[in-house]
Amino acid sequence: TFDRKYNTVLETLRQTFLMCKTITSLTNIKKDESIDMIGMLDGYYSQLDEGYKPFGIRVLVTDDDMLKIKVAKEHLDSVYCGISSCVKRIQRNKALPQNIFTPSIKALRSAIDYSVNCKTEIQESINNFPEDNVLRCISDIVQNSLLAAQVLHDSIVHTDDTEDRGEVSGDVTNSLWDNHSQTLKEWNGLNLHNFACLLQKK
Repeated sequence: TFDRKYNTVLETLRQTFLMCKTITSLTNIKKDESIDMIGMLDGYYSQLDEGYKPFGIRVLVTDDDMLKIKVAKEHLDSVYCGISSCVKRIQRNKALPQNIFTPSIKALRSAIDYSVNCKTEIQESINNFPEDNVLRCISDIVQNSLLAAQVLHDSIVHTDDTEDRGEVSGDVTNSLWDNHSQTLKEWNGLNLHNFACLLQKK
């Protein structure tokens, strides 16, 4: 998911930040340059950490969720450009190992690509799913729900009538179990699988 990709970027940046601090503390070569880039890394991490809060696993992805991903992608693009500039600086001044930012670059690129594909796939699903299908699916679910509710209601009324007539418990118990069994059968008739598929597409 996008959340996982985003969290990978954060963790990779954090590890790179700690590694840069460790290397800088062990050497005096180009220390000013290293400290400058460490400060930039800290700022990039804070930007991403504050710029997006994971919304977890959702069956239904809303427009608000898509807007959050769009804003997060803008932060990712910004940090990607910043890290790329750090790589160019390292190539010139040799202040840090040249491949130290490689994991961060890969994680950023993966998250950015995923955000683009995610938006495209959801939009295509929406475009390819006719509104009539949505309305038909909702109508079927409502009808089946009403049917199950009616069975449950009939069960309660039947039990109340039996008790009012003073009939004995054995038949009442059997009747209750029969009605509960029938209720479960009606609920099993609900097309929940298709409804879940519909929610995922929307």
